[in-house]
Amino acid sequence: MTTNAADRLFSDMHKDAYGFRPTQATWQAWALMTDAQLDEEAIRLQAAVDESIENDAREQRAASAKFEAAIADIMSVGNVSRETAIRWNMDAVGAEGDIGYYEYQWNLPYGYVEHGRRV
Repeated sequence: MTTNAADRLFSDMHKDAYGFRPTQATWQAWALMTDAQLDEEAIRLQAAVDESIENDAREQRAASAKFEAAIADIMSVGNVSRETAIRWNMDAVGAEGDIGYYEYQWNLPYGYVEHGRRV
């Protein structure tokens, strides 16, 4: 199959919306669509991408609230700084100093811990 910019865009949007690339059956249906159907599919797919982005943001806000509560608890119980509480928690969850992996474990956005970002 030869791919063009529209095919690549469709594949990327499908992955953003559903977490995986289009199946062979989806590609076959895509190839048979009229221009009007392609326009409708693009609108539907964009809505699915927007919903996925909103869901991810909502999940990250919930995860950051849970993370902040856990860190505050460690700070209170251990009478330690935020940095120490995070380091202790990283050790406890086996992140082995890998901040990116630690953020992934907590479902936090990249850079949240290292740069003190809040969502």
